[in-house]
Amino acid sequence: MVNCLLFNPSEYASDYAQGKRKIYIKPLNLFLIINLVYFVFSSYNTFKTNLDIQMNGLPYSGLVTDLIENKIEATALNLDEYREVYDQKTNEISKLIIIVLAPMFGVMLYLLFRRQQMYLSDGFNLGLQFWSFFILTFLLLMPLIMILIVPFVRGINLNTEGTTSGLILAGSMLYCYFMLKPWKGKQKLYYAFKILVIGVGFYPLVTLYRGILFILTFGLT
Repeated sequence: MVNCLLFNPSEYASDYAQGKRKIYIKPLNLFLIINLVYFVFSSYNTFKTNLDIQMNGLPYSGLVTDLIENKIEATALNLDEYREVYDQKTNEISKLIIIVLAPMFGVMLYLLFRRQQMYLSDGFNLGLQFWSFFILTFLLLMPLIMILIVPFVRGINLNTEGTTSGLILAGSMLYCYFMLKPWKGKQKLYYAFKILVIGVGFYPLVTLYRGILFILTFGLT
């Protein structure tokens, strides 16, 4: 199953869309299993999004800072104390709501490929498949690979945020290119354009998720 997810994504997507499902784990079950492994073994903040990231690294960070300052003034906590409370709570909530990335991504795929007879249910399953791949590859396997190859690569800093983000974006677009081939259609340039749109859409999609995560965490702390 993992072999199919990583190396033959179009077969998994196409077979599942056509009802050939007996040999596959359901996309939702696969996502939940990989998500569990991620939160047990990974310390990455990509989806946990601690308070420092919310206050300093996002388009809406100015609004977040104002809300946090107002809340601190209304409580007996200082910023460091509230940060500890917030980070613990947001970690718990992120484990529960990370699944919202799949339907958001699925809706985007459906809107792009509905003329190629993609149904909304197909989009949701593809969203689950993609995020399963993303978490397994970029948040679990890639950090291990980087640790192994960095000592052998001289003159190139592979640990910078820009390099990592570039590799993740390129890998994600390449995976989508192969995953979505059953809905490719006859116009190759149009298909390539849609893959480009998907790549551009990653950042606002994750930013929207982080916004939802902040609203829920802020309301519960």
